[in-house]
Amino acid sequence: RWFYRRLFRNKNLLAEAIDYSLLGREMEPIAYCEEFRKADALLAMRFHSLVFGLGLGVNSIALDYTLGKGKVHSLAKRFDAHTLSMTELKSEDLVHALELALDAPSIDPIDKEDLLFEPKLREKLKEVAL
Repeated sequence: RWFYRRLFRNKNLLAEAIDYSLLGREMEPIAYCEEFRKADALLAMRFHSLVFGLGLGVNSIALDYTLGKGKVHSLAKRFDAHTLSMTELKSEDLVHALELALDAPSIDPIDKEDLLFEPKLREKLKEVAL
């Protein structure tokens, strides 16, 4: 939350387009789901934010702070979400990614079956056994 507050501080042109209401107190998960469903696009830096966005079918941009090695990067790659590296982040790249996400048709929500651990584990074990 603090990162986003600093990132968009004094950006007057964006002030009307950014919803800061989720940067306040913690809410129940269902309340976040309701808010995420209303979003036109999502800028996610944390894993669970990205899960919520992709799971609900929101065009998402992942800010990867893990040098391409972490779970945020992995999830974004798996579901073809646009990813920007924090080590190489330029404001024009961020603006461009947001514009693309806002202009793109909505994505399909992640199929719940794609998130279940057991079927994926069995699939990988079959690959190894071959």
